[in-house]
Amino acid sequence: MLCVHAEMRASPNYGVLAVLQLCSLVVICPRAAEALQWRLLTDGNALCNDFSQAGYYDRLNSSSTDWAIFFESGGACYSVETCNRRYLRREVRQRYGGGLITEEFNLARAWNESKNRKSEVVSPLMTSVESFDIDLHGKIEGYDLLSTDCGINPDFCYHNHILVPYCSSDLWLGNDTRFGSDTANHSFIFNPEATDLQFIFRGFVIFRSVFQEIFSSKFSGNVLLAGSSAGGVGVINHLNWVKQFLPAADIRVFTESSWFVNFHDNIYRGFTNFVDISEESRASNFNITEYVESQNETSLYTLILHHEPCNSIDLGTPCCISIHCLISNSDYVPTNIPILVTFSIYDVYLLGPSLRGLQPFNPPMVSYDAQFENRGEESEPVGLNFDFLRVIGEYGGTMNNTLATTSHQAAHLSYYVTSCFQHIYLATSSLWDEGGLFGSDPFEVTNENGATLIRHTVQRGRWDQFRLTQGTGSDLNNSVSIREAVGVWLTTANETHPVQFRESCHVAHCNDLCPEEISFELVDSNLWSNISEIFVYVVVGMVTLFCFITKGIFFLWHRWLLRRQEMFLCRSRDAVMGHAIYQIADNINEIKQMMTVLTEDVAEMNKRLKRIEDKITARCTNNGFVLKQ
Repeated sequence: MLCVHAEMRASPNYGVLAVLQLCSLVVICPRAAEALQWRLLTDGNALCNDFSQAGYYDRLNSSSTDWAIFFESGGACYSVETCNRRYLRREVRQRYGGGLITEEFNLARAWNESKNRKSEVVSPLMTSVESFDIDLHGKIEGYDLLSTDCGINPDFCYHNHILVPYCSSDLWLGNDTRFGSDTANHSFIFNPEATDLQFIFRGFVIFRSVFQEIFSSKFSGNVLLAGSSAGGVGVINHLNWVKQFLPAADIRVFTESSWFVNFHDNIYRGFTNFVDISEESRASNFNITEYVESQNETSLYTLILHHEPCNSIDLGTPCCISIHCLISNSDYVPTNIPILVTFSIYDVYLLGPSLRGLQPFNPPMVSYDAQFENRGEESEPVGLNFDFLRVIGEYGGTMNNTLATTSHQAAHLSYYVTSCFQHIYLATSSLWDEGGLFGSDPFEVTNENGATLIRHTVQRGRWDQFRLTQGTGSDLNNSVSIREAVGVWLTTANETHPVQFRESCHVAHCNDLCPEEISFELVDSNLWSNISEIFVYVVVGMVTLFCFITKGIFFLWHRWLLRRQEMFLCRSRDAVMGHAIYQIADNINEIKQMMTVLTEDVAEMNKRLKRIEDKITARCTNNGFVLKQ
């Protein structure tokens, strides 16, 4: 059998795509599934939070000049308290009454009772993967866009693959110089009661060190620069530098779950912790760097201000944290590089804090079956909390508005937008497997009582198994996966002609392929779809009823005005006719008076004529003339 080692690209024509995929089963030899290999960065300044040396995974293909580089996700910490709590794994925090890094718990006790099992306690988001008891060179497999299976990953299976773990907690933006240049010999001992930032934040250095170590400035191949959540934020922030560092390279950018909006001031209050900037100052163009430095407080925000976009807060939050702000500004992001963003309109990463004070249902709580199937007298109905639904609707509206505005301003922006309560769609390696470094840490949103509102884990396979209910744009009328959307973007989109994919359903979590782990207070997850539909029906019904009532009011008002008009006209008619008769009578009297005067004038004139005639007759007689009659 002839083996053709060629990259397939997804076509906007699904018939052609199906034929190519069928042919690939016959003629394209699969690439050997080599493991991703761990490499330490040689730059001594590229350090994780605990001063351990950062690194990356690679899987090289000597016959290819194409690269797929992925920067991992992991959120951030932004203050002494949140960073200290973040150093412990989530499951450890939960055992001692915590969970989120914003929740207080007995950190000192948790650390002192667990520190002898350091590899089981320390979060992989703040230390090098070398700190853990895993086989770094034989068991890390690439998934999704880092997979070597061309059936799953047709566009990038033969690329050189780079996976960069996230261990700096700073959105890849920190350039921490507090510890000087001699950090190689720094001995880090975690103090759970520290009142100053004891960690180092060098994500900015790590990001650029990866490129400086892999590429020369003369590289001219293709580069897919990708990142998830915090990784996507880092990718967009460094894109201008990457383009300058690799001027001859053909670069494309793919981000996932990185579309953060300042909803209810969530971003601003987090990343400007300890920085009390008034609304008036935020709205004006003042020097935020000088202001922050004058406060003599150290937080994550103070450590990323060296990066110019972080000094701009025109949209209510540092521009470097919101990629829609970056993409809209050509000074920060080149307009000649195609960008594809994937995210959910109801991404729960920033929606979660706004939901913590709300319950999805008013008590009493009953099961899904009792509410919708067994309507006996013993079952009391679930009361919908419309504040809960209102916040979700407002969040979706905010996300939609920023997307619409940014798409209008940036012609090179393509997007794939879902409706799920989800954050993170891609699991790019076996580190996300159950039992892996990240796989045991699900994403959760809890209420103030600790009950789970939203919960899901990052799973492999969403890359090609999740599908929008309907694709739009590029003549696609069928459901489309993330992988297929990326393929269409690669082959058809450029810096002036983007592709756009969105759900055809219009309510939150309406896609049947959204994570089944989503739950609200132990109620069956299918309940949310029913609630969403009921909510839409209720709103539509209320709007329709309002329209009918308004129409009825206007109809009655119109009839009332017509009646008033008739009454006015009827009353006015008598007055008008009376006035007219009076005017006519008055005119007749005037005419009579004029006739009397005229008659008198005529009589007087006749008298004058008679006198004249008599005078003429007498004169003629005296002179001997005879007047003939």
